[in-house]
Amino acid sequence: MAGVDTTLAVDAIPLNVPTIVTVGWDTANETVFRATATSGTNSSNYTLTGVTRIKGSTGNLAEGLAVNCLNHEEYFNQYEDLITAAQEDATDAVATADAAANAALTINTTASSATPSPIITTSRNLYTITALAAAAELAVPTGTATNGMVLILRIKDNGTGRALTYNAIYRAIGVTLPTTTVISKTLYLGMIYNSADTKWDVIATAQEA
Repeated sequence: MAGVDTTLAVDAIPLNVPTIVTVGWDTANETVFRATATSGTNSSNYTLTGVTRIKGSTGNLAEGLAVNCLNHEEYFNQYEDLITAAQEDATDAVATADAAANAALTINTTASSATPSPIITTSRNLYTITALAAAAELAVPTGTATNGMVLILRIKDNGTGRALTYNAIYRAIGVTLPTTTVISKTLYLGMIYNSADTKWDVIATAQEA
C-alpha cells in the first residue's frame, strides 16, 4: 500500500465505506485514516479515496511499502479483548464492593442473658436481645474493638420490664443510659468505640413509643 495525496493504493478493498483503516498497524508507521469511497476493479488498481488522516504517523509512506491494513471491523475488534477484560474488571469491582458492604454489618442475636456480651467482629455490628427475661448488666463486648467501630444494641423484654445496668466500659455522651426496658417495647442504643479512652461511647438512644 502506498499513500498518494488523498488516496491509498491497496491490494484489496473493504466491503463497506465510509470506513476506518489502519496503515502500518503495530509499527512505527502506524496511522489511522478515514476513507469515504473506493475505486478500481482488481488488486492492481484498487484504491481507497477521500482519505483523511485521523491520527498516527505524520511521515510519508514510501510507494510500494508493505504495511498492514485493518478495515474498520478488524480495527475495533483488535481491542475486543481489552474491552472485555475492562468490563470483567468492573463487574468484579462492583461485586467486591457489594460483598464488602454486606460483610461490614455483623448481626448477632440472643434471646436473654443476665450478662449479655455483644459480639463485635466488623466495623458495624448489631446485637439483638429478643426476649430479655431477667435484669441485665451489659458486659464488655466479645471481640476486638477498634477505634471508630460502631455497635448498635436492640433490646426487647419478654413482656415484663427488666432493669438495665452497664459495665464501666460504656460511657454516655450527650444521652442518658436507660435503666429499664418498657414492657414489650423495642429499645435501641447506638455507640462508637473510643480507643483513646478505651470506652464505648453511647451517643444515641431511642425507645419505641
